Amino acid sequence: MARAGTGRGTGGAADPPSAAGPTPKLTAAQRTHLPALLAKGAASYDFVGDGWTTKRVAVVIKRVFRVRSHPAHLSRWLRQEGVSVQQPILRAPLTSGPSRGDQRGDTGWPPVHP
Repeated sequence: MARAGTGRGTGGAADPPSAAGPTPKLTAAQRTHLPALLAKGAASYDFVGDGWTTKRVAVVIKRVFRVRSHPAHLSRWLRQEGVSVQQPILRAPLTSGPSRGDQRGDTGWPPVHP
């Protein structure tokens, strides 16, 4: 480590700041090719339904380009490119148990008559 004020060492105030951040994992050519891949539809990549989510786009990028991408970062980039991504619909799981009406009718008590 260099002493302060000696002008030796790195990381001091005299060093210029680094560039705009880390280098992107996808090249410019890959980014320009991605909208054409998404135009094929999600069903062509073995997804159920034709809607795109950021997680699905991340899977396609991983399969095609062998590059991992975080869905949150993809969301920003896809909005800039004009690609609309969908929010998945969360549905209650189907149960095979008795319905609520069946549970109320079988209390084990005799019926009450007015």
